[in-house]
Amino acid sequence: MTHHNAFPKTHRQGFTLVELLLVISIIAILSTLGLSVLAGAEQDALENRTKAGIERVRQSLDQKLEENLYRILPIRPNYGTDPVDLKDIRQRAMAELMRVEFPTEIEHANPALFPRNDTGMVAGIMDFTDPSVFPKPQMLCRFDAVLTGASTDNQGAECLYAIMSLHYDEQGNTLVSLLRKREIADTDSDGYLEVVDAFGDPLNFQFVDADGNDLDPENPLDPHEYRFLITSRNITD
Repeated sequence: MTHHNAFPKTHRQGFTLVELLLVISIIAILSTLGLSVLAGAEQDALENRTKAGIERVRQSLDQKLEENLYRILPIRPNYGTDPVDLKDIRQRAMAELMRVEFPTEIEHANPALFPRNDTGMVAGIMDFTDPSVFPKPQMLCRFDAVLTGASTDNQGAECLYAIMSLHYDEQGNTLVSLLRKREIADTDSDGYLEVVDAFGDPLNFQFVDADGNDLDPENPLDPHEYRFLITSRNITD
């Protein structure tokens, strides 16, 4: 006698809609997590590349700054000038020279500002308006040639590029040769190149004292207190 099972087996033909939705949701979550990890890793890589580039530029400029600290300046104080005044004269002259050698704003490379009147010098000791006493530096003429007409939108990064293109290392190569191709761009399309970070944004470039204040030739400090401040808007620390 044949026995029949009261509960016949059923054969599933595929996943239910609920199961499919569950699988899709899991895949979406895993994909999101994976993309987040990749995005974070890319962000870290760009930040590290930016920091390395900034440090490379700063070291090259620090060496040029050190060389300038001990330059003989074309100043001729009157006979018998008080030593205190001599120190003040040198610091002011050095501040003027630093602004010419390392401009951070387009106007710093404007020849109309040099020689300058009303420099606050001790009366009768030094006259910046007399070219025989303090002639217009050659470097100023060179900056005028490469920065005339540049936009002020990204002037710090443009000045930085100009500085690196006009200063040389010990092997006779311009400091620009230290930059990677991806670290040079013209983001504002004004025809003047800028030094950019790994994100493609112009670097911020300042020449400041130990307290972070901009160099002021009329209120100069000991030149050894000056330093370069190079930052990226994409790095907060």
